[in-house]
Amino acid sequence: MKLLMFTCARGFSVDQGTNAVSLFNVVERIASPGFPCGLPELHIIAVARCKRAGPHLPLRLDASLNKNTLFEAPFEMLFSEDGRARGFGRISGFPLLEPGDLCFALWRGNQKIAEWQIELMESAPDIEDLSG
Repeated sequence: MKLLMFTCARGFSVDQGTNAVSLFNVVERIASPGFPCGLPELHIIAVARCKRAGPHLPLRLDASLNKNTLFEAPFEMLFSEDGRARGFGRISGFPLLEPGDLCFALWRGNQKIAEWQIELMESAPDIEDLSG
């Protein structure tokens, strides 16, 4: 299996006419004025190619914050007849407890095949002057 893409985004769409995938707001960094905070929604997107895969390829997705495991879950990719596959996952209401490195990893058995890191950082509150 060759992984072509693994990323996290705030949203995505699949065009019905062309079957093309569009990503919206790829997430590399999250800034919050305080922790803990919540992430309302995050999408995990993977694209792969495999010559000998059956229609299903069971993978595992895990998330960690500062190297502490937050969760593990199955992540299934469905292959077409030409050996291409896409996998889409969604996380809703995800708690971010502290600043640091949020890491999503994709595993095939005991082999890590992809990783996406998101920097969580504390920022000053965004205060806008609306008096004028």
